[in-house]
Amino acid sequence: MNKPLSSLLVLAYLSLSLFAGAQPLILSKRSNVNIHPECQGYLEYLPNDYATSGKNYPLLIVVHGTGEIGNGSSSDLDRLTNIGPMRLINQGTFPSSFTVGSVTRQFIIIAPQFNGYNPGSSGHVEAVLRYAIDNYRLDSTRLYASGLSMGGKYTWNLASSPTGNKLAAVVPICGSSESFWWIANPIAASNIPVWATTNNADPIVNPAGTIGTVQLVNDASTNKSLAKASVFNTPGHDAWTRTYDPVNFKEDGLNVYEWMLTKTRVNGNVVLPVVLKKFDASIRSSQVILNWTTTFEANNDFFKLERSVDGINFTFLSRVQAKNNSSGSSYNVSDTTPSEGLNYYRLSQTDKDSKTVYFEIVRILVNKKAQDVSLRLYPNPTVNQLDLSLNNTAKGQLKVAVITNDGRVVGTYSYNKPLTKWNEKINVSSLAPGYYLLKIDVGTESFNSKFVKQ
Repeated sequence: MNKPLSSLLVLAYLSLSLFAGAQPLILSKRSNVNIHPECQGYLEYLPNDYATSGKNYPLLIVVHGTGEIGNGSSSDLDRLTNIGPMRLINQGTFPSSFTVGSVTRQFIIIAPQFNGYNPGSSGHVEAVLRYAIDNYRLDSTRLYASGLSMGGKYTWNLASSPTGNKLAAVVPICGSSESFWWIANPIAASNIPVWATTNNADPIVNPAGTIGTVQLVNDASTNKSLAKASVFNTPGHDAWTRTYDPVNFKEDGLNVYEWMLTKTRVNGNVVLPVVLKKFDASIRSSQVILNWTTTFEANNDFFKLERSVDGINFTFLSRVQAKNNSSGSSYNVSDTTPSEGLNYYRLSQTDKDSKTVYFEIVRILVNKKAQDVSLRLYPNPTVNQLDLSLNNTAKGQLKVAVITNDGRVVGTYSYNKPLTKWNEKINVSSLAPGYYLLKIDVGTESFNSKFVKQ
């Protein structure tokens, strides 16, 4: 089947966004397309490299409210540019990509236009999801839906429909005026993560419906944090402008787009991976120190580290019990017996339902002969603090200088070295990111070592 291209019926070529080096964002009209009797057109946003990359992309379906009802013609589709991500794209303020867990992804966004309000049905929204699956190169593990007001109701309906179990997560906005078990139970059974938002003084759609439906989902699920509600202390019906704001609205360090990308559906099951901020390796003495940091964990049981000398065949190194903090945690493991040469390390996370997610592999070169030097720096690269270790026979006054690549001295320190072995910590948080030389003079001896400030 032919794939729709964003070069057709271009609605707007926008100026460069706030993100340096970004290409113009393109929003396209797809009018008079017979998706369903109630949906005859939609707006389309594709990543800039969609036509040439051959890659698969996450899908986000965004459903409008009653104010944007139309017949799918070119002129009626203009109404959709006033809401949600389409409005941000139209303004040039929508990020062209999102980075979660050190991986950058771009959405395909489909915004269907419906010709009426049919609150008791899900068939028309299911038809949109099936159409997108059939006509676009999608990452089938990352299919998401969101909607506002009427579209929020449609999002709840889609998630609870027979097709809903294809979704990895949903974000319904002020779309439920009442709480219904026949909506909540199928969502819980399909294990679909929900982030619902509403205003506490909404005069159009009672916020109690959103709050109650979220509670019913959690009550019916073995995962009692499967659904969550954000209730804004705001009058009026418009909760979507704040919800869709990628910069100014975040919870646990994530906006709604980033939150969705933390959810994947693999083999019919939603996996709730941790959000990995960093995973790196460094050398200390003859050991490899493995550090990783998360910014979000849910339902996390343990991490597993594996090592390899060829990057293909891995063997078990260590299992680390997860701290499972929703705000994230830091971990480290030492490999005391690395191999000479390149060492590869693979980190995985297993949740409490025994589902496992693998992260990117890191590698580090180990030269054991080079480890027999007198001066050692750790960690390297570093962010805030540098630990110094010097083992030599000279004693007395010791001077440390931090020097830039172009020879400028940007830091000096003086210490007394009374013993053969000397250890100290210096604060490098004020240094600009880059490469530096650390020089130590003690007695008649000098020692140099390079380090990286991140």
